Amino acid sequence: MAGQIGISFPDTLNIGLVSSIHFIDQQTGWAAGGYVMGKGPAIAKTSDGGVNWQVVWAGSRFLADIQVWDNQTGWAVGQEEIIVYGAVPPAQADFTWSAQDDSVQFTNTSTDAATFFWDFGDGSSSEEENPQHIYPAPGDYVVKLTAVNACGEESVYEETLFITTPVYEQELLDAFTIYPNPAYDFFNIRIEGQAYNALVIELFSITGQKVLSETLDFQSGTSFKTISCSNLPKGLYLVRVADARRSSSRKIILQ
Repeated sequence: MAGQIGISFPDTLNIGLVSSIHFIDQQTGWAAGGYVMGKGPAIAKTSDGGVNWQVVWAGSRFLADIQVWDNQTGWAVGQEEIIVYGAVPPAQADFTWSAQDDSVQFTNTSTDAATFFWDFGDGSSSEEENPQHIYPAPGDYVVKLTAVNACGEESVYEETLFITTPVYEQELLDAFTIYPNPAYDFFNIRIEGQAYNALVIELFSITGQKVLSETLDFQSGTSFKTISCSNLPKGLYLVRVADARRSSSRKIILQ
């Protein structure tokens, strides 16, 4: 009796209800019908005999069957939907960026791409289309964007960024102190400068996600604020104090 080999999709893809699978050789195959992290029915591709799978298409209706003739051409059919899998133009990876101190906003200008993967050059990455990233220190960073088209073909574009030390805005603040640093359950912010009706305190993670924003009364030109951080993950963060036109930033480590 011939043995049976079970192949399962990685949990990270969260694929279920696979209704059809088709291989064109021992290494290359496609599966259809599965749901992918709330995106709906999907087509996934493997290039290593089913060990690893990559989602190359996600839609809105259940897929019942898939037939693929070569690495570029095939059909998938489902509930009121026929998908022509083929004649897909190659992806062309490209991006632009703008920086404020050590915070960089990336704008994805890739064409004919379905998914994206960013390598920021400092050990961090993202699968967002237009991510914002805060760098931990000044220096040169090689940023690499991998764009993947609907057939799973990749295009890579990379560019070197030079990150400078955050600018200290003397016009905004005369003093900007954070302590303790590293911090555990809380940290204190003490600022002094030209009196202003209100300032905004913002806390960003290293990936550029804003995790806190508060308005601070600064009519006296001096202010003290205690920030609770016990519910935040450990890591490097950026504290930014800003008015309508300018900002001052400091790094803090949460442990």
